[in-house]
Amino acid sequence: MAAPDYSVLELCKNRAGYEAVPRLRLKLKLADVERDLQDAGFEPLANAGIVLVVRWEDVELSVFESGKLLFKTREMDKARVAMAAFKGAMGWA
Repeated sequence: MAAPDYSVLELCKNRAGYEAVPRLRLKLKLADVERDLQDAGFEPLANAGIVLVVRWEDVELSVFESGKLLFKTREMDKARVAMAAFKGAMGWA
């Protein structure tokens, strides 16, 4: 799959983190995403089927089937690093 184009990281409405939304609709297979992320050093926390929660360093990342990403951190730099790590793990770098 070609690397999807994501919106700029934006502060979430509740200000608890940053989100990135793909510009085109995706349909991610979260079991495959979980495997790829774990192989790249992400720590799996939960896979509820419609959302996968993993940790990269001290950032918790929720990956939705739609491709939406939610980074639980108040620090933009940490969200950017986690986003870059995610894209690399997915082969989208």
